[in-house]
Amino acid sequence: ARYSKSGTLKWLKQYGTSLNDDSVGKIVVLANGDSYIAGSTKGSWPDQTHLGSSAGNDVFVAKISGAGTMRWVRQYGTEAEDYATALGRSPSGDLYLAVEATVAMPSNRPDHPNSYGGGSLDGAVMKFDKNGTWKWTTQFGGPGDDDPWDLAVGKRGEIYVAGTTGGDLDGPD
Repeated sequence: ARYSKSGTLKWLKQYGTSLNDDSVGKIVVLANGDSYIAGSTKGSWPDQTHLGSSAGNDVFVAKISGAGTMRWVRQYGTEAEDYATALGRSPSGDLYLAVEATVAMPSNRPDHPNSYGGGSLDGAVMKFDKNGTWKWTTQFGGPGDDDPWDLAVGKRGEIYVAGTTGGDLDGPD
């Protein structure tokens, strides 16, 4: 939904698949009124393929125009459960999605393959260009559950992730 600054409803739209869809509750709004949303789905968005098991979730990223028209939606996932938890946008227009993963996710970077740390959840960050094209995924996790709950992008494109962990996380200082 979009409201004016005085609280008047401008438009209200409903989008989704035929199965359960969950938004991350975070919207990135552009100066022209367009917005990006992200979430998780058990279904298949139009022209997209559900990659998870029949009970599993995939993640999605969508762009909505300032008038409420869906410009595009992209869906990504593994054979298991993937949950979107946070969304951010860099000054250059790239999108970053924080994800809870239950298996190793594809990385698209031969020099940095992903592995699963353990527990029932690992954290991951996925990068997309402004048109929703997937660029890479970096996964992190220790022996316990690791949940990335928020994500922010700095002025120079640095990615910051905050969340919870059920164990020790090792990384560069």
